[in-house]
Amino acid sequence: MEPFEGSKLLIVFYGCSGSYEATTTVRTGLTPNNKCLRITYPLGLPVENATLVVTDDLGNVLKTVKSFIISRSHLMNRLSELDYLWTVPGENRPAIMKEYVAIDGQWPYAPP
Repeated sequence: MEPFEGSKLLIVFYGCSGSYEATTTVRTGLTPNNKCLRITYPLGLPVENATLVVTDDLGNVLKTVKSFIISRSHLMNRLSELDYLWTVPGENRPAIMKEYVAIDGQWPYAPP
């Protein structure tokens, strides 16, 4: 992620149809430098479409940092990674199993 100015970093969730579902504040104040963010979806539903935005104090969007749609090809790639991690000694198998279950629940909603 390239550096940017703003007061809040938000992730906005949408359904695949484009309908608004929820917003989560990732960071307020200083801009983060990390390139990997782990975001929990606030409604507990499968993530379909999300946009990472920077806003000012009034909530006006200053910049769209990244948008993504979770597709079945993304899910298949992650399943391959999980299959490998399952065979690695010392990996957290309960966490891997939770992700398998999450992907299974998300599969019907993900576009091809």
